[in-house]
Amino acid sequence: MTRTEERLADALGAAARTVREDTLRPLTVPEPGHRRPTSRPGWLAPVAAAVGVALVIGLAVLAAQVSGRHTVPAGLPSGTPRYYVQTGRAGGRPVVRSTATGAVTGTVPVPASNALGYDLVTADRNGTFFAVAAPALNRGERLYKFRLTRTGRVTGFSAISVGALATTTWAADALAVSPDGSRIAVGMRFVAPPVLCRQLCPQQPGPDYVLAINLTTGHRTVWRWHRGPVVRSFAVESLSWTSDDRTLALMGQWCDTGRTNETCAPGFRGQEVEALHPAAGGELGGPGLLDSVGPRSEIVQAQISPDGRTVTAVVLSGRVPAVGHVRRYLSVDRVSLVRGHLNQVQSVLYQRRLTDTLDSGEVPDLIALSQDATGQHMLVSGPGFNGWIHDGRLVPLTPVNGREADQAW
Repeated sequence: MTRTEERLADALGAAARTVREDTLRPLTVPEPGHRRPTSRPGWLAPVAAAVGVALVIGLAVLAAQVSGRHTVPAGLPSGTPRYYVQTGRAGGRPVVRSTATGAVTGTVPVPASNALGYDLVTADRNGTFFAVAAPALNRGERLYKFRLTRTGRVTGFSAISVGALATTTWAADALAVSPDGSRIAVGMRFVAPPVLCRQLCPQQPGPDYVLAINLTTGHRTVWRWHRGPVVRSFAVESLSWTSDDRTLALMGQWCDTGRTNETCAPGFRGQEVEALHPAAGGELGGPGLLDSVGPRSEIVQAQISPDGRTVTAVVLSGRVPAVGHVRRYLSVDRVSLVRGHLNQVQSVLYQRRLTDTLDSGEVPDLIALSQDATGQHMLVSGPGFNGWIHDGRLVPLTPVNGREADQAW
């Protein structure tokens, strides 16, 4: 039995137990020649009620089996965030949506168009959200903050007075705020307009770098990639913090053939999860917390747990079916760490097969993973799917179009 069927069977049993045996009249068969009574027997009402419940339950089971989608009880499970903030790759302002229904409850009033890239969002443990967006004339992306009311409305929206993140040739590609809201980390990528780049840029764009900003003092700390000949292809895929604000976990990728990360063939991507110390700065590419989860697999997203003992990673695995395609299988694995290094896969939170229509070199860069402040509730999205993980399944979120740029709750 599935969990849904078990719950429905329990409900049927409970309904049947509400019919008291002492209220049921004996079933009598009329003697030959006697007419059936025209009134309904007293026992028929409770039995009909039980049959009605059974019919409803049976239809619900059938609907669940036909749809193949995971449903949750009325009302979200305890601790699940009631709202999430979502940005799209096609532009437009970030929106607030209800986790239960997907309905839009608010819009974040950042500048409407970000020609440098797309807006990003993150949230601290106190319920303050932070967003990256480009103001009018795109004079470099800037930071904003806001909160949500109990009904999912945006309140307290304001710009953060730390200046532009960088010049207009760089844009944010990953974002994470420390749990106490005191520091924010941004992965920056090179995005110079093609016309300008033909005159001023090298043959390939520079590698991504990481910027951490103290939101009280404005002090900035920078980490740059300096390892090996594949320097230009390094990309920051995700950032996350431990609950003590002392460790910033970076998940990065690079291409061993020297090509850009987007055009790198599967099997040639290098990847690792690295621990950075926010106050230090320096070089990227040091000893990794996690650089492999098995043969013929690659990590594309990762989030460190608040206690720093595990890493939750999105892993693509299996054989590459053809040139230009990606590995067939996706799983969200929780990996335990021992003394800062890989120990073993502790549990598989979710897994799915990527369909043929989604197999392209762009897929790994469209997959996103984020968690709430507790590290217990995970959002995952990619081409053709978007939702939050619950009991080993993906509870769908709205919309599911494969173009969600970033989400936070």
